[in-house]
Amino acid sequence: MNNSLPFNKYAFLTTHNSFAIDNGKLKLTLTNQEDTISQQLNNGVRGLMLDTYVFEGEVWLCHSFGGKCHYNTKFYWFPLSRMPKGGQDWPLVSDMVAQNQRLLVFTSEESKETSEGIAYQWNYMVENQYGDDGMEAGKCSNRKESNVLNDMSRSLVLVNYFPKIPIKLVACVQHSDNLDDMLRTCSVAAGNRFRLYLSMMIILLKAEGTKKDSNSLSFHELM
Repeated sequence: MNNSLPFNKYAFLTTHNSFAIDNGKLKLTLTNQEDTISQQLNNGVRGLMLDTYVFEGEVWLCHSFGGKCHYNTKFYWFPLSRMPKGGQDWPLVSDMVAQNQRLLVFTSEESKETSEGIAYQWNYMVENQYGDDGMEAGKCSNRKESNVLNDMSRSLVLVNYFPKIPIKLVACVQHSDNLDDMLRTCSVAAGNRFRLYLSMMIILLKAEGTKKDSNSLSFHELM
C-alpha cells in the first residue's frame, strides 16, 4: 500500500456490528457478518464497529441500548494530542506506522475526551444517516448526532451503507452499482470530499476475483 498520503486521504473498509457473526450457532438476534474478526482483518477490513458494555462485572460485545462503555487497551493507540482540529490534514500514514500509533479509537460519549483521553467522534468526523434512510438513491444527509456533511472543520467522513435488517441474498446487489452511486452522492454532499470509512453490513469476499482491497485506493486515484 502507498502510505505517503495523510491519513484522511485514504478509504478504509469498515464492518457494522463487526462482532455479530453468523458462525452456525443459534442466536436470538440478527447477525451482520459471516467472517470472524481475524478473517475480516485478513480480507482487508480496517475499521471495526464494536459496542462494548459491562455486564455482570465482565466486558461483553453486544448491540444494545444504555449501559456503560468499557475503556479497554491502549496498545498502538494514536494519541489525542496528535489529532488535528479545524479540518486540517492528519499525519502521513507512513509516520503513523513508523511511530506505531496506528489504532484510532473514538467514543460517542463527549465527556470521555476530557476525562479519559478518548477522542469524541463528533469533534473529528461527519457521518451520514444509517439504515434504510441512508440507502435512498440520490440522497445523503447527516445522522442527527453529526454536524452537516459539508462541515469542513471535521476532516474525517464516514459513510454508512446498510439496511436496517441484514439480508444476505441481496447484499451483493446492494453493494454493487447502488453502492457506487451512493458513494458519489455522499462525496458531493460532503463538499466533494472522499469518504474515509465505508461501513457495510455484510462483507462477502468468498467468490474468487471479487475481492478488492479498498486500502489500495487513495483520494487522488479515485477523484
